[in-house]
Amino acid sequence: MSERGADFLQGWIHEHLPGELPADRSTARTLTTQAALDARHLGLEVSEIEEEFGSLERVIFEALDSRKSKSKAGKHEPPPCRAVAF
Repeated sequence: MSERGADFLQGWIHEHLPGELPADRSTARTLTTQAALDARHLGLEVSEIEEEFGSLERVIFEALDSRKSKSKAGKHEPPPCRAVAF
């Protein structure tokens, strides 16, 4: 795969995958279609990207799932409530 393809995919994921998107197959499919169209617009073929990374849909799904996990880890939860005797 070309360096251009890797740069495209990394930049595209960074730009188009905010943490609030659901990490499900339907979202991944929609985003895969959008990424493929954007790549073709720049003269890149999806096969060129998939040679290095495998399935574009899988890569996007994993990125969604990873961002979801990171956003959960970054949230501070309040300490558990303790019963207070009066």
